[in-house]
Amino acid sequence: MSIPITKQALSQYEKGQTTPSSKVIIAISNALNLPVDYFFKKSDVNLEHLEFRKRSSLPKKEIEAVRFKTIDYLEKYLEIEELLNVDSVFSNPLKKNRVSNVQDIDKCAKELRDKWSLGLDPLPEVIALLEENKVKIFGINAPEEFSGLASITDGVAVIVVNVNEKVNTVRKRLTALHELAHLILTFSNDVSDKEKEHLCYSFASAVLFPEEVFKEKLGKKRSSILLNELILFENYYGISVQAIMWRAHDLGLISDSKFKEYHIWLSRSKLKTKEFGKYCGCEAPMRFQRLVYQALSEDIISTSKAAALLNKPLSDLKDELTRVI
Repeated sequence: MSIPITKQALSQYEKGQTTPSSKVIIAISNALNLPVDYFFKKSDVNLEHLEFRKRSSLPKKEIEAVRFKTIDYLEKYLEIEELLNVDSVFSNPLKKNRVSNVQDIDKCAKELRDKWSLGLDPLPEVIALLEENKVKIFGINAPEEFSGLASITDGVAVIVVNVNEKVNTVRKRLTALHELAHLILTFSNDVSDKEKEHLCYSFASAVLFPEEVFKEKLGKKRSSILLNELILFENYYGISVQAIMWRAHDLGLISDSKFKEYHIWLSRSKLKTKEFGKYCGCEAPMRFQRLVYQALSEDIISTSKAAALLNKPLSDLKDELTRVI
């Protein structure tokens, strides 16, 4: 039986003005799909500036569930890093830059690749790359309309990506870098929210497919492009056909009229949401799990503590573990 909770009562619970009963706590935990003990932990994590994409299409209940789960994940992540004495402070590699237009975006993408020593080669695993550079990645199984969110507070940077199996790999890669752009880019005051979204999208594409390589592979000017060659680029660089065409337009390889012609073709062919290629990459966050296993193997934490951190039944975790030395 569901328990009705008024908006006024919920506000009082959030502000600490009143304490909910055990039945109310159970009802809220069920609604948000969180363990009951979550509400008895003191949270030291304050997520500010959460930037949801496609917020309007995601129900408020789902938004709050994502937020609470992210805080819970961060608390556990910071705890295991502290136990292992691991530095978790994220440093913005582009903090001196200010973005006004697409031309600025390519400069920023190049600088990021330089500072992270990425060269010009394709990026095999974007999520692993971000984790190596102290961005905490939280994979959540959410409705398809949810793409991602990003937040940075007191040097703790987190990106949430949708790991729903219906979300293809190239979209996860683009989303992760899009959210990174929200974390590290500083925009001029005259840039609108809509323009910011496009520039963040352009930044993700520029990091995946650098300008120098892009123009070398596609040429500096095109009057015609075959889908066949775009699919080959998608499979090699892990960037969607649609993103490649946007990039070709941003870089001036195709004219406005040709870009419009492409969109007409895309609409008529009814392939707008199709994954044209078959990119064979693996995009899944693994660093947190790896740190938990490390702490467990070195007897820093118990098996029951590891199970709690990983949100797994103790019996299931014990069945999975194999000590080799």
